[in-house]
Amino acid sequence: MRADPATSPPLREPARVTQRLTVVFFAAVFLLLFAFSPGRIAQMGYMPEILEAGRRVLDRGEAILTGVPGVPDAITLPRHGFGELAAALPFLAVARVIFGPSVEWADRLLSLQPVLSTALICTILFAWTRRLTGSPAWGTALGLLAAFSTTLWPYAYIGLETTQSLFLLLAAFLALGADGQPTWTRSLLFAACGAVAVSIKAGSVFLFPALAWLALCLFRPDIVPVRERRTQLRLKVIVVASIVAAVWALNTWMRIRFWHRIVAVDWVVTSPMDFVLQVWSALLSVNKGFLVFCPMLVPALCGLDLAFSRHKRLVTFAVLVLAGQLVGTCLLISWTDETWGPRYLHSSVAPLVLCLAVAKAGRPFRVRRELPLLGLGTVGAAIALLGSLFWYGCLFQAATPALLSTLENYQYDIDFNHIRFNARLARVWLDEDGSDRQDLWPPHQKLWYPKTTPPRFRPRRQVSLAPLAIPQPALLQPGAPLSRGVWLAALALGTAAVAWLVWLVRRAEPPRLDEVRHDRGGLSPGR
Repeated sequence: MRADPATSPPLREPARVTQRLTVVFFAAVFLLLFAFSPGRIAQMGYMPEILEAGRRVLDRGEAILTGVPGVPDAITLPRHGFGELAAALPFLAVARVIFGPSVEWADRLLSLQPVLSTALICTILFAWTRRLTGSPAWGTALGLLAAFSTTLWPYAYIGLETTQSLFLLLAAFLALGADGQPTWTRSLLFAACGAVAVSIKAGSVFLFPALAWLALCLFRPDIVPVRERRTQLRLKVIVVASIVAAVWALNTWMRIRFWHRIVAVDWVVTSPMDFVLQVWSALLSVNKGFLVFCPMLVPALCGLDLAFSRHKRLVTFAVLVLAGQLVGTCLLISWTDETWGPRYLHSSVAPLVLCLAVAKAGRPFRVRRELPLLGLGTVGAAIALLGSLFWYGCLFQAATPALLSTLENYQYDIDFNHIRFNARLARVWLDEDGSDRQDLWPPHQKLWYPKTTPPRFRPRRQVSLAPLAIPQPALLQPGAPLSRGVWLAALALGTAAVAWLVWLVRRAEPPRLDEVRHDRGGLSPGR
């Protein structure tokens, strides 16, 4: 009787092979992400607030340590409290120690933080999917697809959501990816990661159901059969809950001091129909649809039923993350913003990739068999490349002088589709000789029944895209902040690391039973 490959345990890899694969994968993803980095982050979102707050914290710390007289500037926390500031301070401190109080170098070093976070997210996905599928090839394929075929790539330079996604994935791995009873070390690490995940942003509160489910999976009573140990388990639950609640309450209080309110009434939708349509738009709309910007996740959603039958806890966690973010953000009028794609669903990417890995478990990775998935990944990589090639603020800079910068336009107007807009910027950038003069945006509107149009009608104001068609990666800029050789070296080393990774995976991939040929007698199992 042949064993079911979906339920049979995967072949064990030697520890040194596993470590080498993980290190090479991390190096490959980090170097490739770094190669296309703009080398600066001050123009992204609310990063100027973090840079300014970090400068003031370091000034005060330096004054205390050196005893230099003078009163540093008062510390003003960013709009999301101390969470993002705490994540940025190590990078700012290194820049201060090496380069002194240089704003430029602080900007450069801080730009590494989301790149590093994204590389860590993808490395955790690589290691976890390899364990779920029992296949290094599947771990490599899904890890690289997640890195370069979803919104993870553009947001490695935008930042904003990467820290939340990293710590949520770490909390999930501690609860679902590790075996055995929850030790005190593991419990405290889970509490720290969970506290960061649900408090670092204002919208992080929507992740509380997913974190509560992880806590139930981590501290389930059936793994502690002895009654005396259950008392210790209850103590761990109380400590973890207290840490998460204290961090969330403190950061929320600091956030309220910035906003002077928790939520405004005029931010909330006014009818149930608006909510339902916004949920649909967040998933499938042309301008901001989650599956439009991450097409490789379509098979993940289609395979949730199969994945649930194999790993109920993991799939439940992924559904709670996606549902929490969808329901929470779509209750607001601003369910999305002017940034690239569905920003507020960034943390749902990694859990859905894990669900896809569960659905693929027991199925050996074969390129021909997985052509649909690889095709969706190729489309997603082209979309992510456009998001990484140009600064997301170019659309805002074009819409403002055109007097069209409204939330409704960013959400629903087809001319504000970021993919089309960045593709047009790429065409203008590549047209160096100016032979193609199609650089005016937005295009003229097409009148319906033009003969009945009132004579006072005026077309929308157009602006030239030529001044905005400047690539974001420092590798492609003539006046890069660092020597171009650094970016070229990172690109070359990252490409070499990918080639090395593929070679290592081919050696480590376990053979299929039905492909093992019996050399003795020249017979195969199917003969």
